[in-house]
Amino acid sequence: MRLFNRLAQSSLAALFVVALPFAQAQAEECVTFNGINHCGMGKAQLRLNGKELQVVSPYGAAEDGVAIFTEGSTVWSAGFRSQPSGQGVEQTVLTGESEGAAASTATLRTEGGRTSYAATFTAATPDQSTYTATVYSQGQRVASVSGVRYGDVGVTQVPGRVISGITPTCTNQGYSACMASCTYANCNYCTVPCRRTFHRLELSGACVWSMQVERANFQLAQLGAAAQVVEGDMVELTEEIDPSGSYPYVNFDRILVQSTAKVTTLTDVQANGNTK
Repeated sequence: MRLFNRLAQSSLAALFVVALPFAQAQAEECVTFNGINHCGMGKAQLRLNGKELQVVSPYGAAEDGVAIFTEGSTVWSAGFRSQPSGQGVEQTVLTGESEGAAASTATLRTEGGRTSYAATFTAATPDQSTYTATVYSQGQRVASVSGVRYGDVGVTQVPGRVISGITPTCTNQGYSACMASCTYANCNYCTVPCRRTFHRLELSGACVWSMQVERANFQLAQLGAAAQVVEGDMVELTEEIDPSGSYPYVNFDRILVQSTAKVTTLTDVQANGNTK
């Protein structure tokens, strides 16, 4: 496997900080779920509950979570539900690792009813790396913004009534919380966890985070223009590859899920590598 041919010293330092919590995971409990090895991080406790894996954070600490061993995969996906900690700020950080280094991160941060989506990709040094943020509705692209800088917010889920009348297909809430908030004639979507996916595009080698959400309004971080608000049910953050000098990771070995949520529930975890 080839790593990128150059990384600034600051990038290496940042990657070390991101990857450091995994050292804690090695001393924590591990379980096999859907044939894939999962190990707790920080003070998180792992609980198998039928077809669910619950990641319980006793204190809602940002470093708590789970390391998922994907064994050289190019696609990883899982259903997600979360029970918020009740803190003023809720945050989930997803990290795709290759050979012990962070190939990419996706950060979801909720505060004041707004959830922001930001990504980092290491195809180049951080001051050069950019990505595209896209919002989809029922599988169709409705809006996107390109050239978003490394770590900057690309799209934000904003409060407001969804006016299309289209019933959601999934939720990231727990079942009881979803049923309590459902205003649709059919609330069957409360039984279906929304999925989060990390994968590599075959042609370009770009890494992509895809995150289904319960139907909502989104504001894109338009560059040099008024922010655009659209309705959708999926956010996608796609690495922009410079063909002149960047080398994509061939695959990834671990996915780290770290969250301040009181409980993060994973379902139907899938990875196409040599998982055991």
